[in-house]
Amino acid sequence: MIPGKPGFERIKWCFENTLAVIFPMVLASVDPHGISVPIDFPATVGATKMSFYVKCTPLENIVIPDTATIRTIRKNNLRWRKDVSDLYEWIGMAAMQSDRIILGDSIDPFLCVYSAPPQTTTEFVASSGCLLEISGLIPPPSVLRIFEAVRALLDEPTDLSWANFTVWGFQDAPISWLNKEHGHLVSGENMYSFFLWSSSIQYQENTHPDTGIYVLLESVAAHDAHS
Repeated sequence: MIPGKPGFERIKWCFENTLAVIFPMVLASVDPHGISVPIDFPATVGATKMSFYVKCTPLENIVIPDTATIRTIRKNNLRWRKDVSDLYEWIGMAAMQSDRIILGDSIDPFLCVYSAPPQTTTEFVASSGCLLEISGLIPPPSVLRIFEAVRALLDEPTDLSWANFTVWGFQDAPISWLNKEHGHLVSGENMYSFFLWSSSIQYQENTHPDTGIYVLLESVAAHDAHS
């Protein structure tokens, strides 16, 4: 939000005139390009500067699903829906660094029935990946800068064929999804997840705008104005 704009001034007025209880709050300020801008607080405010938490974890000897069907068939196809669901489940396993996606993993089905989605080859082939985690209050312009960096990386001449970009919002955030009111109530889900492919990949149906560009999944609470 921008100082002087109606939305900003309304929230400022509410803070100044309706909140009688003192509670901790996380704030961030960025310019239109997503670059952090320092905030000057009054001497009476006990503000503490916080930084992003960045962690990069290599994932070795893992089974990476094949995404050819997701990129080449229409989204109303039942197989497309299943492959996307399986890929999203795989992303969850990768985020937890689960042994279930490691090549050659064997576990009693009584304990876990998960198996990695199929590949194009007859037998699973070991691959490598990278799990990059950035935690903290990341403003939307900064999220966009990171997103664009991922897109640019995919278009470089490397072996990186696809990537996942997942953003989790705070469950108790008052505002989400382009200034829409976010209701917490029971769970407060507030996230979205992009599957991205290189723009150089050729598709089978070039006239179809939803074929092979990206896949977006959203999860929002029932009382979020976006839903």
